[in-house]
Amino acid sequence: MALILTATKLAGVLVTITVAANAVSFSRYPKRNLAPFDSPIDETSDTLAIFNVNCSDSDDDEEEDFFFGLATAPTHVEDRLNDAWLQFAQNDSDSTAAAPTPLKKKKPLRIAMEAKIRGLDESTPAEELHNVAAWHNVPNPEERLRFWSDPDTELKLARDAGVKVFRMGIDWTRIMPKEPLNGLKESINYAALERYRWIISRVHFYNIKVMLTLFHHSLPPWAGDYGGWKSKKTVNYFMDFTRVVVDNLFELVDYWVTFNEPHVFCMLTYCAGAWPGGHPDMLEAATSALPTGVFYQTMHWIAVAHSQAYDYIHEQRLFVKTINIDFV
Repeated sequence: MALILTATKLAGVLVTITVAANAVSFSRYPKRNLAPFDSPIDETSDTLAIFNVNCSDSDDDEEEDFFFGLATAPTHVEDRLNDAWLQFAQNDSDSTAAAPTPLKKKKPLRIAMEAKIRGLDESTPAEELHNVAAWHNVPNPEERLRFWSDPDTELKLARDAGVKVFRMGIDWTRIMPKEPLNGLKESINYAALERYRWIISRVHFYNIKVMLTLFHHSLPPWAGDYGGWKSKKTVNYFMDFTRVVVDNLFELVDYWVTFNEPHVFCMLTYCAGAWPGGHPDMLEAATSALPTGVFYQTMHWIAVAHSQAYDYIHEQRLFVKTINIDFV
């Protein structure tokens, strides 16, 4: 009994030390890794900013005005995409799991906006049971918004809403469905690249500019299997992907985004294990925010990848046109 009590106290002390060390380390991260910058807003002014949504169509004046944008990600909107998120939602790895039991409908279902757009309502029966944790009143939720097969439905809504810039992503898994162990020739899906070219042309058809995101929280399943952004190898693979995308789509893209909220991705994937691709063990989770922890490790390699991608995209500016690139 005394041994159990001692072990419990020791475990409590270790947990306390670990939590405190992580908290101190995480609080120091912004000061050590993020450079300060001057705010462009004069907070003493009565008018902080003027947003002119109805900006001029002139190329000379448009960049000086506020543009109204809309953002999407492939895993949110693209159908026919067997990515890590769909596999994570379906829990395919658990082959012994029983089929989900339908919930008793004691009150009317709340209809998702996409269901209404597609003509579904409370009386629409579910065609099949599924494990995707979204839209249980919508048949085949893996189709998402069907932006891959039918982008015009969403683009018309964007145009009618006054959107001037449409932020979309290009899915790494779709372009590179398998690890390029034997070179890029056998691993790149060039037909998918051509499809993205066509989708981007549809965005321009509605007189909307394109902001393209290279990585929006979706790591290829094959990269997650070996550790993903914990490994330098992922930087090399990401640059292979980036070069293919930039070489094929550069002249069609107005704005570039390398990574979307990498700190959020690293925290929820590699520290908490709440997102697909991380698979952290207990030790990694407990020491995640320490200077040698998995958060710093993955953020480091993403920062390296961002820097290399930034340089490569800007090299193309010398040959084509002025571009805008960022990290959000």
